[in-house]
Amino acid sequence: MIRRALFILLLFPLWASAQPADFRFYTTADGLSGSFTHGIVQDEQGFLWILNDYKLHRFDGRNFVVYMPPADTSGRRDELAFLVPYHDSLLLLLSPSHLYLFEPNTGTWQSFPAPKLKYHKTVLQDAFPLENGDYGVVLYSEDEQVLDIYTFNGQQFSKRLHKNIPFPPGKYYTLLPDGQLLLYQRTIERYLPDKQKEPATLWSVSTDRASFIHVARAENGDLVVLKSTPEAYLVFNLNLETEIAVPHPVTRHLRRYRPYLSATKPLSDGSLWLCGPDRALAYYDAAEDTLFDFRTTLKELLPNVNDILYPYIDNTGTVWVATRLGLLRVSLPEQAFDQYLSEPLTACDGYCSFRGMDESPQGDLFAAYYHGIARINPEQQKVAALFFPDDYRIPLPSDLHADEHGLWLNNGQLMNPETGTIRAVPGARNTLHEEGLFAKGKEGLLWWVLEHELFYLDSSNGQLDFGRARGRF
Repeated sequence: MIRRALFILLLFPLWASAQPADFRFYTTADGLSGSFTHGIVQDEQGFLWILNDYKLHRFDGRNFVVYMPPADTSGRRDELAFLVPYHDSLLLLLSPSHLYLFEPNTGTWQSFPAPKLKYHKTVLQDAFPLENGDYGVVLYSEDEQVLDIYTFNGQQFSKRLHKNIPFPPGKYYTLLPDGQLLLYQRTIERYLPDKQKEPATLWSVSTDRASFIHVARAENGDLVVLKSTPEAYLVFNLNLETEIAVPHPVTRHLRRYRPYLSATKPLSDGSLWLCGPDRALAYYDAAEDTLFDFRTTLKELLPNVNDILYPYIDNTGTVWVATRLGLLRVSLPEQAFDQYLSEPLTACDGYCSFRGMDESPQGDLFAAYYHGIARINPEQQKVAALFFPDDYRIPLPSDLHADEHGLWLNNGQLMNPETGTIRAVPGARNTLHEEGLFAKGKEGLLWWVLEHELFYLDSSNGQLDFGRARGRF
């Protein structure tokens, strides 16, 4: 049985009714085939592939294009009920009777009939990625109320992982990458692959009015468990090795959250999306320890009752939400900038007003301020070096430019970023001026503006020399 660790809750969790976000709702007026959206993935080229009204749609950000599976001998086409990404840019789709591999680049389909079982009526329901590269495909027999799970290796259904697992109405399931099957409702039961043993009970609810609503796997391998109780919804992180569950930080906020919830989407940093019926959508920001509730905004955007099914996050961080009545896009604001030199520098008495910044070909950032130049390593998120030339005060630099030669200061002189030494370049000035600016043209030529004059860097004779741009316009 599961052991629950003690956990002290903070007294005053942060709560926000909404976070500034951009919402866009797509319906049949935008090109979807119908209302019900039940699958979202993104391919390597950035296109979104969406199951809507049991049809496959490609979305390029503006238009939806429908792709239909091949018809059978009678001309009938399967209704597509499930979608996940597969290897080599393929998409894996399920209809009740077939598994399909779809090649987006060519529009070609491969069809694989479901395994024949003795049951009267069996349908393909889900597919889960396994750690060996195969997929575990779930077959459900409605008349017998049992689950069978086969592995699919890209060529055929090759192996039965689980056989005749009792699955009465009201229960839910998830398949882990190692092949373990979890069934949950009032208990969380674990079935080991290839074992015809009784399941191990990991956790049981302590009251008739409580139940487990959803189980999702986090990137670290823990399970995020959504539990419903008469008082509130609770979220736990469950470690399968230790069988210890600890409350997720979002639980502090959910004690005040009354709408129904049905699913969670855990993120790698501990943040969490939560969704449920009647426009229930919330986002827990782990860095800010704040829960943002979007219900009010969605009720204004979507006047009709609409169930929020689950979110999908694309490679730009945009959130696409499958709903009963269409497709919802949610764009959260950009994260705050990382801050460097947050403590006052004694070299400038705390008044380090940054005036110019550029990135070197090696990836270092250089920032000029009143009394010197800072070299910043963005990967390590720290200042790697500070330059304060004793005989070369920098009262008001306004620009920098970093290239293969070194670091150009706004008076045209060149600094060695490794040593901090500065050397004169023909055409440069001895003193700094606020007006100095740099720009590099498409052909790679460096331009420099100072005191209403335009110069260019000439290296044709093997030497660096700034020449006036007279006659070059």
